[in-house]
Amino acid sequence: MILFRLLKNPYFLFGFLIISGMLVGSFVHQHVFNSEIKQVMWLLDENNDLLDAAPLPPSKDLWLGTDRDGYDLFMMLLSGAKYTLIFAFLVGFLRVFFSLCVGILYGTFFMKYKRYIDGFVDAFHYIPLTLISIFILFPILWETPMGFTYTFAERLILQALILTLLAVPVTSVLIGNEINEILKREFILGAKTLGGSKFHILWKHVRPHLFARVAIIYGQQVVQVLLVLAHLGLFALFLGGTDICYNCMGDPPKTMTYEWSGMLGNSHMSFQTNAKWIFLAPIIFFAVSILAMNFMIEGFKRVMTDRSYLLTKVKKKKKASKNENVVIQSEMFELSSSKH
Repeated sequence: MILFRLLKNPYFLFGFLIISGMLVGSFVHQHVFNSEIKQVMWLLDENNDLLDAAPLPPSKDLWLGTDRDGYDLFMMLLSGAKYTLIFAFLVGFLRVFFSLCVGILYGTFFMKYKRYIDGFVDAFHYIPLTLISIFILFPILWETPMGFTYTFAERLILQALILTLLAVPVTSVLIGNEINEILKREFILGAKTLGGSKFHILWKHVRPHLFARVAIIYGQQVVQVLLVLAHLGLFALFLGGTDICYNCMGDPPKTMTYEWSGMLGNSHMSFQTNAKWIFLAPIIFFAVSILAMNFMIEGFKRVMTDRSYLLTKVKKKKKASKNENVVIQSEMFELSSSKH
C-alpha cells in the first residue's frame, strides 16, 4: 500500500510528523485546555522584585516569548494552527478538484484551442495572485463602522471560493497539458486502435499515470495558499475577517481567531522595535509548515520514482500472468485426456 511506503520514506515522514503534530497539538489545546492562553505580564525574582515586563523574550518557559499583552505566542500560534492548516488543505483540495474537472475537458476535447487558451492563461502568471485577492477580498473581510457585511461562516466560504477560483485557470491548463501528453503515448494509441472509448482510456490508462502528478500539484497548491495567507496578513486581511476598532483609542486590527495570517498582520509593526520575536513567531510557523509540505512532496516524488518498487511490481504482474497460463494449460490437458 502506498501509504505505508510513504511513511517509510524519511522525507515524507518528517514533514508528515510536523504537520500532524501541529494539528494534534492544536486540537488538544482546544479540547483539553479549553483554548486557554497563558498570560505573563511580569517576571519577578525570589524577593518579588520586578525583573522584566511584557513583551517578554523567548525563554525555556516561553519558547517564542509573549506579545505586548503578555500572552504566550507559542500557545496562540498552536491554537490557530487548526484554522490555518485546515483552510489551506481545503482550498488546495478545491483548487485541484475544479482544475482536474476543467483540465480533463481541456486536455481531451479542447486542445485545438490551445494557442488561444494558453495565451489567456499566461496573463495570470504575471499578475500576482495576492494583488487580485486583496481587491476582491477587502470589502468582504474588512469590518466597516456598521459591522461586517457577511457572517463569519459566509466570510470563510467566500474567501475559500475566491482563493480557489483565482488559481483554477493556471492549474487547469497545467493538468490539461499533462493529460494531453499522456494521450500521445504509444499504449494510448494502441488502446484507441482496439476501440477503447474516451472514458475507458481516461479511467484505465490516463488516471494511473495522472495520479502522481495531481498529488504533487495538490501539495504545491497547499504551499501557495499558505503563502497567500501570509501576504494577506501583511495587508491586514485576516482569515475569516479583520476586526476593526473605530473608537477613539484606535486599537490595531485584530484577527477573529489566532490564525497565523492575523497574528502576522497584528505583529508586523513590532519588527521596528526591540520585540522582533513577536513578528518572527508567526513567520516561523509559516516557514516550518511550508518546509514540512515541501518535504512531503519530495518524499512522495521519491517513492513514486522508486525503481526497485516498480521492478518488483512488474515482476509480480509477470508471475501472476505465468500462473494463469499454467492453470489454463493444465485444464486443457485434463480435457484432452478425458476424451481419450
